[in-house]
Amino acid sequence: QNAIKVEPPSPPYFSEKLQMYSKPHEEASSSLMAIECRVCGDKASGFHYGVHACEGCKGFFRRTIRLKLIYDRCDLNCRIHKKSRNKCQYCRFQKCLAVGMSHNAIRFGRMPQAEKEKLLAEISSDIDQLNPESADLRALAKLLYDSYIKSFPLTKAKARAILTGKTTDQSPFVIYDMNSLMMGEDQIKCKHLTPMQEQNKEVAIRIFQRCQFRSVEAVQEITEFAKSIPGFVSLDLNDQVTLLKYGVHEIIYTLLASMM
Repeated sequence: QNAIKVEPPSPPYFSEKLQMYSKPHEEASSSLMAIECRVCGDKASGFHYGVHACEGCKGFFRRTIRLKLIYDRCDLNCRIHKKSRNKCQYCRFQKCLAVGMSHNAIRFGRMPQAEKEKLLAEISSDIDQLNPESADLRALAKLLYDSYIKSFPLTKAKARAILTGKTTDQSPFVIYDMNSLMMGEDQIKCKHLTPMQEQNKEVAIRIFQRCQFRSVEAVQEITEFAKSIPGFVSLDLNDQVTLLKYGVHEIIYTLLASMM
């Protein structure tokens, strides 16, 4: 059998790994779906009467307050959890008060923004403590994002103009976000070329020259972008060249596809 030599995978593996940690708030936001009720430990439905509470405990506290109910005293200090919360109403109400539920702090529906940000920060901090590597990668992702914004200060409108071809030839090709990319794809109209004739050869030559020119521009742009990333210029020169060689291919392929 003939051995086939395959080049090692390029940095996209690292990019994919980096994307896992590039949006901590989204990860933390998804974790909000698992917030427990402060009273019984069931899944909280929102921020009610000053604390995170489930629908059951919210309704129980509301009925107790509105109807001014008085429960028979219990000195057993019953443990309140999801399956046993209805067994002892006295201890359940005491637990509501103990965790901070109050009629003065009434609030239904979504969590207040300040409380949400505080909770997001706590969750993010817990994740960082459990996995320090994720904190480092998120910090790196932020540096990459800041470097990108610094190198390509484009507005959404400018990016859309580039994608739809309504701009000058000197403007760099940059995908601003997925929405602008999809909108650009919807608006681009395919033009069918007539069979190649003698007079059309000049058009083909100009297209080739244009692709060649934009490829050189892309190499220059991605190089400047890489140089603005903290720590890149301190790498060995051979490593810098290798990273640029792999990274610039994707940029050029995207660029040429947009010009077809």
